Amino acid sequence: GVEEGTRTVLAFLRSYKFAPGHGGEDYMQHIVGVITVVRDCLRHLVCSLNPENYAYAEMGRGLILLGVEIQTIPRWAESIDYFTEALGVFRATFGEDSDAFP
Repeated sequence: GVEEGTRTVLAFLRSYKFAPGHGGEDYMQHIVGVITVVRDCLRHLVCSLNPENYAYAEMGRGLILLGVEIQTIPRWAESIDYFTEALGVFRATFGEDSDAFP
C-alpha cells in the first residue's frame, strides 16, 4: 500500500546516503527533493480519494514517515508541515474528536 511504498522509498534514500562518494549539502538537497516529490504524490492521492477509503489513513502515516525523515536532515520547521498535513488526513478520516487515530 501507500505506507509500505513510502517506507521503501525512504529505505532506498537511507541506503544511498551511505554509498561511497555521497554526502554533503548537494546530497541533502537531492534527498529533500525526492521527499518533496513523494509528499506531492501523497497530496494528489489525498485529493482524489474518499476519506473513508482505507488508503487514506495510510497516506497520513506516510506523511508522518516523511516528516520524521526530514527531521534527520535536519529541517524541523518543514517536518511540522508534514505532521500537520497528516493530522488533517486523520481528522478527515476519523473525525475531529476521535481517539482512533492510528
